[in-house]
Amino acid sequence: MYRKRRSSKREIAFSFDSFLDLVANVIGIIIRLILVAWVGARTYQAAMENAAKEEPAQASAPSQLLPHDPLQRELDKARQELEQARASMLEKLKALDGVKDEKTKIRGELANLSASPWKRPPGARPRSKRISPCPSCGSAARR
Repeated sequence: MYRKRRSSKREIAFSFDSFLDLVANVIGIIIRLILVAWVGARTYQAAMENAAKEEPAQASAPSQLLPHDPLQRELDKARQELEQARASMLEKLKALDGVKDEKTKIRGELANLSASPWKRPPGARPRSKRISPCPSCGSAARR
């Protein structure tokens, strides 16, 4: 004989109340993040507009707005030294580039000379094979 299974009509162990609380908390956090981003964007935009309005005023009278800085002379001296160092570095880099160009040119000439050892370099004069007498003994010697 077969037994019939009892149909269990027990309560569900899962509570929808806790699930709804969780969903409400997540939605609340998302809304807060959206509000913070929106308020931050508005204040950033307002700050940029104010800065754009104040920029021409600062350019016309910078010394009137700022108090005298006791370290201004040292800052100016450091800036001047920095500019001199930059200029010196640029001159040295230009000289280095010139040396590198000359080096590649010389290497090319050396490669041409080593490729054909019996040819004269361009612009070189041919060697003369004249015979001249020796001043001490009078005999002929090749130079």
